Amino acid sequence: MMMSWAWVGFWLLVAIVGGWYWVWWEREKERERKRGVPDGSLGWPFIGETLDFISSGQSSKPVPMCFMDKKRSLYGKVFKSHILGLPMIVSMDGEVNKAVLQNDGRSFVPYYPKTIMELFGELSIITMEGNLHRHMHGLVGGFLKSPALKTRFAREFEGRIRAVMAEWEVVGEGGGGRVVHFQDVAREVTFQMLVRVLLGIEPGERYKYLKYEFHEFIKGLICLPVKFPGTRLYKSLKVISETLRMGNIINAVWRKALKDVNIKGYLIPKGWGILTSFSSIHLDEENYENPYKFNPWRWELGR
Repeated sequence: MMMSWAWVGFWLLVAIVGGWYWVWWEREKERERKRGVPDGSLGWPFIGETLDFISSGQSSKPVPMCFMDKKRSLYGKVFKSHILGLPMIVSMDGEVNKAVLQNDGRSFVPYYPKTIMELFGELSIITMEGNLHRHMHGLVGGFLKSPALKTRFAREFEGRIRAVMAEWEVVGEGGGGRVVHFQDVAREVTFQMLVRVLLGIEPGERYKYLKYEFHEFIKGLICLPVKFPGTRLYKSLKVISETLRMGNIINAVWRKALKDVNIKGYLIPKGWGILTSFSSIHLDEENYENPYKFNPWRWELGR
């Protein structure tokens, strides 16, 4: 009997605490709404919407586009959430993103989730600002020019060149002879190695497509300096624009508000994070037709 009353007391306590939390939660949401905080959901207590945000990485779309698309359909291009331990304003609006980045250092400071900081370290270059950031950037550039790295690349180049020359020997043994256009071969080998080292792409369909677009770009380096539609320089610039739209290695920037900031009527409260999403803008069907298709000529049409 005493055990039964203990269980009743336990569940009564759970109900009271849960009810109190619900009332507090609703009051907080109403207070935020009146202050101008964007609509959205903070998700579950403590974990927020982190699981939904992470699971979107399993989508075939670029991370975290599934999460973004779903939230935008519910709340618009600027919404609140709670991701990786911090209440967050997520922006898919170009004007808001621009304002956040232009205020960098005055109203916002770099902020990254704890998991990223654990892996990169508190003194990572992604958290640095001003002169220190420029100094570290120079050191990283110096490392990429280091003799050790050059030696490694040289070994890989040598291996590839030896393989090409071995193919020439096999052809020569047949007795038929072969004319080798050395400059063309050197260009091909160099391009293959750079694409392999920098992008991890081996010869195949993707390689052929990239090579074609690269040649279109190269043709624009030495041409009449005229940017009229249809000219070589104009076309090369379009290839660059489309590459940056789809292949930018930075799909979002994380910041934290130092004070209450109001942008376009949206309040970003002090201490909250803000995630400015670039991919969401670049892959928005409202901005680009067939946004997941690589089409440099869309820029020629002004779309």
